[in-house]
Amino acid sequence: MELTIQIVDEATLQPLLTGTVFPILLSDFGDKIDDEIARRFAVAILNCLARYKPELVPLMSSVTQEPQKRPE
Repeated sequence: MELTIQIVDEATLQPLLTGTVFPILLSDFGDKIDDEIARRFAVAILNCLARYKPELVPLMSSVTQEPQKRPE
């Protein structure tokens, strides 16, 4: 199995976008992209892929779905 990422111009997709939006607010992370925001983004992408490729679900058994506590 392989995972594939394909970049498509947002303006091209706009007429097709009717699904749910899951915003990740950078302001919640001090307007910085760190390991936790990268992890959450990756988990969100994997969850989206798994909706259409159910064979991914068992492979994601070790993926932490919940936000991780950030060190203060």
